Amino acid sequence: MTEAKRGDAVSKSAAVSAAGQAHAAASLIDLLAEATDEASLAKALQAAGLTGVTAPLLPALACARSRVRENACHALRLRGKLGDVELASLSVVVRDEDPTVRAAAVRAAAAVERPESVGAILLRGLCDRDETVSLASAAALVGGAAAALPGVIIGLGSVAEPTLLHVVVGLRRIPAAPSTLATTLGHGDERVRLRALQAICAIGDSALMQTEAAVRALLHDDSREVAACARRATARLLRIGGPQLRDEVPLPAADFEGGVLDAKAAERASKAGPSTLRGLANDGRLGVRRNAWRAIAAAGRLDHESTLLATVALKDADADVRALAAVALEQPAASAMAETTSALVLARRDGNQGVKVAVQRAIDRNADAMVAHLEPLLDARVDTIADAVVDTLAQIGFAKGSALLRAGLALPGPIQRTVSARALARLGAEAVQKCWKELVALLGDAYDPARAAALLAISVQGAKARADAALMERIRGMCSDDGSRLVRAAADRALRQIGA
Repeated sequence: MTEAKRGDAVSKSAAVSAAGQAHAAASLIDLLAEATDEASLAKALQAAGLTGVTAPLLPALACARSRVRENACHALRLRGKLGDVELASLSVVVRDEDPTVRAAAVRAAAAVERPESVGAILLRGLCDRDETVSLASAAALVGGAAAALPGVIIGLGSVAEPTLLHVVVGLRRIPAAPSTLATTLGHGDERVRLRALQAICAIGDSALMQTEAAVRALLHDDSREVAACARRATARLLRIGGPQLRDEVPLPAADFEGGVLDAKAAERASKAGPSTLRGLANDGRLGVRRNAWRAIAAAGRLDHESTLLATVALKDADADVRALAAVALEQPAASAMAETTSALVLARRDGNQGVKVAVQRAIDRNADAMVAHLEPLLDARVDTIADAVVDTLAQIGFAKGSALLRAGLALPGPIQRTVSARALARLGAEAVQKCWKELVALLGDAYDPARAAALLAISVQGAKARADAALMERIRGMCSDDGSRLVRAAADRALRQIGA
């Protein structure tokens, strides 16, 4: 055969081979489109000799028909022992617009040869808003891809908080999830610790009780957000555990349920012990709760758990219970002073006058210790909380809070600087005089929203401001030309108060 004829023969053979491949691909698409369930699909693949074949299935994952994409995923799962190429294709399909296709892709991913490599796909499935996809991912993590669970849990650190609600739908179906989440609470990344703790709380009370030791270990976490979440979880643990003791705890006095204990009777009842009184403080009977807090207060200095329980009781439905809990917090445990500080500041907003008076008395008793824990509260994003912080700083006084207020004027957050300046204005002319340089320096940044509060604080020292011609010129310029409406209004008010 000549070279020309041999070349013609090769070309014809290649054309026939390409035509055969195209025909085989078209036949596979038809087969995938006609299969009504996985059983019929398995039979059709076996009849066509495609049971152990993977490569022809990958192009089918991009077919325009969702039934074909779904059955292609089923076929890959039946094939089993999928490698990196198939995994890369499934990582694209798991973003498909059809939830049934996404669920099929997640189930197929569980058939990979190395389960630990499929974490990204299963995390994506857990985050899916469609419950079918989330539960399919959970089933995979319980079954063949259980080895991927630790990696999936760590991946929660990159998940937004609203998305975590969808993740929990699947996590509730995974028996090993709470223990794995508890292990992750010691992770070096604070975002991972926070999401793991939030997931435990969202799964339910049983998961929280199962991981109690790990949760309590985060009460003094370096991350303020993680520690705050741990405090809320610990308070919830106290509420969970309390009512279980209701029928088992004997009342310390005959009239403990219906009467009002006087000082001597409360002191006698306090000898029942902290754990007994904590159980009674969680009792469903109103009279028992009130007298329990009278007895707890009469016992003197609270322990750590009683202090935490008292911070929760400041939100009780009954005003008397809230007031009595505030009385007990006049002697909190030193180890829980951060929680006590936050609770007392927030309780200043209580609508009951008796509760407010009791809270203010507790703040007076703990003012020295509270100052060290007030800095995180300067970043109050809610107006009513910011007002409560300002009121608390005004009550504590400049003599005790001077270092905190000076530091607050230099903190990076504009809300922190604003609250500090507002507190100085409330404290009066002497406090403003001692922080004068720091307040005037705040006016130098044309983009700092804390300038409005600084102006109002400066106006408290009217005579000193009038004596500074350059400062007065700056305030007049801010009144007329500043880009912020709030700052212009504050400058106008300051000028009127200064008398210029």
